[in-house]
Amino acid sequence: MRLLTTCFLMLFALLFMLSCSSGNKTTFDTDSYNYDSDRHSDTETADSNDGTAQPDKDSDTTDTANDTASDDDDTTLQTDADNNTPDEDSVTTICVAGTVVCSKDELTKKTCHENEQEWIFSPCPEDYYCDSQTLECEMMYITSIDATDKYTRLLKINVVTGEGTELCKSDHITAYNSSTFSRENILYLSASGKLDKMNPSTCEITEIGTTGFKAVPGITSDRNNGIFGIANKNNLIGYQNKLISLDVLTGAGAIIGDLGSSFSTCGATWSEPLKSVYAITAATNKLYIIDPATGFATPVHDLIDEEGDPFKFGSVGIEMHPMNGKIYACSSVTPSLLVIDPETGVVKKVGEGMGHEDPCNNLAAPWKDVFEEM
Repeated sequence: MRLLTTCFLMLFALLFMLSCSSGNKTTFDTDSYNYDSDRHSDTETADSNDGTAQPDKDSDTTDTANDTASDDDDTTLQTDADNNTPDEDSVTTICVAGTVVCSKDELTKKTCHENEQEWIFSPCPEDYYCDSQTLECEMMYITSIDATDKYTRLLKINVVTGEGTELCKSDHITAYNSSTFSRENILYLSASGKLDKMNPSTCEITEIGTTGFKAVPGITSDRNNGIFGIANKNNLIGYQNKLISLDVLTGAGAIIGDLGSSFSTCGATWSEPLKSVYAITAATNKLYIIDPATGFATPVHDLIDEEGDPFKFGSVGIEMHPMNGKIYACSSVTPSLLVIDPETGVVKKVGEGMGHEDPCNNLAAPWKDVFEEM
């Protein structure tokens, strides 16, 4: 019995020692794992099998991300045209060296610099515009309808020399006494209470309709894409001396307001700087500014020649050229193209040779080069 007890105690002691040994090993491994984790976070991990240094996975991922970010930065630099030091291969050219074009307002010629990064601007001289066909600065022009008893002709008049050339003619015979270009460069004609339009490249005339007025000798573009007209004293009572608007689709006229003065033969032109209408009538030989909202005409100057004497108009054509802002005029009293100073009322002669067979009574200037496709 004593021997059995002794053996039991020895077995119990052996099991206790084995249990303690196993607990210490677990604690060691845990400590070792914690130790290795600390090392792992600082540098690299030793492989438990062969001791070979292994790359840190987290560090590798971070480095890869940094490398990717670095690559992205390089790409942005190469494609960012605003960067001060872009990659030479990424520079975006804006034009081909030596290319010549006209500016949008047709007053400047632009030539692409040899570096293909900028334009060289060459403004055209006064009264010249950049021709989109020749790509050269050409003299500005104005047009006029020469309505004879045989045909209707369209004349192109040089504003520098005053000389005119025939562009085309039509066998459509109507005594047109006013013309104007809308902002869309459509050439409108008026005569005897009707409104028509002409193709300036062929002189083909299309009838639009009647205005509802007996006579509208002065038409001009308005602030939008329509046209204004002056119904003079030759109209019926209630329709005399009015500023009217004309429907470009039907020709119908609508009264805006009373001019406040008696107009006989006359002409009108839109002033973009003033957002108003300039007008002349032979009844007074004065220059007026007409309020487009009320129709009231305010006299601003007596018209005089270069010697200071009154300039007396017979028939009247007037047009402010939208490119140079000058007011041109024509009349039955002279074969010369005229230019009017709106600050003084002085009327000067540009030159003779406009080319009319009948006295000039209308002028029109396009907002853009209307003959660029001819």
